[in-house]
Amino acid sequence: MKIQTPNTPERLVLAWEAPKLSADRSRWAIGELINEAFGAEFRYYHGQEFTAKNCGREYQRLLDDGYEGFPGFYPHSRTQSFRTDVVEAFRRRLPPQRRSDFKQYLEHYGLDATPEISDMALLGITGARLPSDGFELIDPLTTTGDRFEVVLQIAGYGHYLSQAEGAQVGARLSIDLEPENKFDPNAIAFRFSGQTIGYVNRLQVEGLKRLLAEKSIEAFIMRLNGTQSSPRAYAFLRVSSDGQKKEAA
Repeated sequence: MKIQTPNTPERLVLAWEAPKLSADRSRWAIGELINEAFGAEFRYYHGQEFTAKNCGREYQRLLDDGYEGFPGFYPHSRTQSFRTDVVEAFRRRLPPQRRSDFKQYLEHYGLDATPEISDMALLGITGARLPSDGFELIDPLTTTGDRFEVVLQIAGYGHYLSQAEGAQVGARLSIDLEPENKFDPNAIAFRFSGQTIGYVNRLQVEGLKRLLAEKSIEAFIMRLNGTQSSPRAYAFLRVSSDGQKKEAA
């Protein structure tokens, strides 16, 4: 499966996951990268907005989890926003294009070796992740495009391995709302052969609900990786507005 028409996000959420020693491994929504006509802006969430974005959790709890700030933007105040070299700061988290394995890096994320792709699209697809600091850019799926492909990590996959037996790369998935979920009535499940194998990241739920209501979506398992103690799975979504169905590439 290849991303032939990348989603170009209007904004990306900067998330942070606490170290493995923390009791709470839920992602924190830290701030957002916004693509505007006059240039990109990065701003931190703060106050009530921060609390709402993080399911009622307060900023002090984030600090207690070991958060020390994003290295690219150390603010004097969390109300501060940044407009200088914003995209470049996140691009520096990606391998340089001159590296001999950059082609393999792109292919790992389902991209062609020489894609014509915007910075926002590339950052959204890769997450600008580093293995060392827990930060990741997440596409909240607020796009209004008629047709695109996107890859989502299947949250909680490791907890559902017994229900994912037989699920291989290329397997078709269903995407199902769970309004009666006693833990989270907004939850959206990924299912294989009728069995739940994980969920949609909570930072993408609102956007995906809108897409499910307005678009035609096909979903497949794109890749399975991680470690034995921390397995990961990713779903490839093909979104279109015309309802035409296509087989996985």
